[in-house]
Amino acid sequence: NPLQVFSPMLERLDRNQAYWFSAEVVGNFYAPLELSLSSPGGVDFGRTGSSVTLMIRNRTAAVVTVTITPQNSDTAPANQTTITSSVPLTLAGTPVAGPISEVVQPGGIVELVFGIDRAAMTGAAGSFYASLLRITDSGSLMDVHLPVTALKDTLSGLWAGDITIDHVDSRVAADGGATAPQATPGAVPRPFPLRTLLHVADDGRASLLSQVYLGALANAGNPIGLCTREAGLKQDAKATALRMGAAHLPLNRVIDDTSPGTNTGTVALGSTLVRTITVPFNDPSNPFVHQYHPDHDNRDARPDGTNTALAEGVESYTVTRTCSFTFTTSPPEGVSSAGWGSSVIGGQYSEVIRGLHKDVLTGTGTFILRRASEIGTLTVNH
Repeated sequence: NPLQVFSPMLERLDRNQAYWFSAEVVGNFYAPLELSLSSPGGVDFGRTGSSVTLMIRNRTAAVVTVTITPQNSDTAPANQTTITSSVPLTLAGTPVAGPISEVVQPGGIVELVFGIDRAAMTGAAGSFYASLLRITDSGSLMDVHLPVTALKDTLSGLWAGDITIDHVDSRVAADGGATAPQATPGAVPRPFPLRTLLHVADDGRASLLSQVYLGALANAGNPIGLCTREAGLKQDAKATALRMGAAHLPLNRVIDDTSPGTNTGTVALGSTLVRTITVPFNDPSNPFVHQYHPDHDNRDARPDGTNTALAEGVESYTVTRTCSFTFTTSPPEGVSSAGWGSSVIGGQYSEVIRGLHKDVLTGTGTFILRRASEIGTLTVNH
């Protein structure tokens, strides 16, 4: 039977022996160290979390060395969620593969920010990952096992961010004349951004969008959702809706794998998504077209009053932009790794432009996209 402790302040306790005592309040003494987590359920990353902070406080007057050891979880009991694998933890961007030692000064505090390498989670969407962090001290006075959990996320939803073009083809020589095409794009004096909206459906279909609305939809039940035109919103709820746009894309366009041109790939770390933007020669957004200029309106105005439509190549040309997004498993230099592959994705970008110049033009750079919504359904309004 457990031994009763009559004077907790004076008795020496054996950590291998059970005791019982009565107290008016419950204390929060963890032995020499106090542990606090930024998440109440342990080191829990959920489906989209990117970091959890562990605070270790030394409540003694002596230096204490803390050892944190990752351990595999036991096999899940019957009727419980199957564990796919251990959670791939990181600390300061470095994978946690073995024991970690931290020295905590008397009365001091150490904060450890644990991250997660979601690129290493190769299971199916929704897969459950679980493991443990065992925390011990140099005096062998504490032994705590923290649960570590995460779910394999999905990249479905709306992503918004910027492409940064920093290399382009040049067609102007140093003396101001024309020059031969470059073998590779050259660096620009000042990079320029291109706002980008990318939606990934629940079935994996990826669409470049010129604009998107987030709010209560006009559909039955008025659910909160995404649509491509204002008409798709609930009439009396427009004031609370959000509109985002990409000014460099033709208005009211949804560019997916059914659009004309080369459209391949998926949105996934390590994959390349290719989408072709076609701007017809008579489109109002075509850079050659100007409806108020007689030489750029695609009309043949004659003295007899006829106003014949002109064919492509007379006053304007069809422009195509083949855009390639290569999603990298790690962020570009200078970009934080927190949330990479879950709430932040990006990588290398290249664009090939035809029809704007007699030669094919190429621009390259990087892109960063952040998750704006997890809604995987897009209502396309025509």
